[in-house]
Amino acid sequence: HDEFIGQNIKMIMPMSRAVNHDSYLKKYMESGVKKMIGTEREVEARRVDGSTFPCILGMSEVDNGDSRQFVGFVKDITDQKKKLHLAESE
Repeated sequence: HDEFIGQNIKMIMPMSRAVNHDSYLKKYMESGVKKMIGTEREVEARRVDGSTFPCILGMSEVDNGDSRQFVGFVKDITDQKKKLHLAESE
């Protein structure tokens, strides 16, 4: 989805998480201590229409020599969650 390229990953986060995202990144840039970068987490993401969905979010860092960029990977796990819920209810 082209609308995500070059954008801050917080654009898909619920506002309760998005407000802190930049401060987390700033702390990493200052300390070098990775908390989210290089890992994956299950989080809630926000669609353009404002509805939310469960996803796996991964973050990686790319060092271009002159600059550092961050890449976010998002996998929608709505279907997996539904299947798991159905299996548990049987």
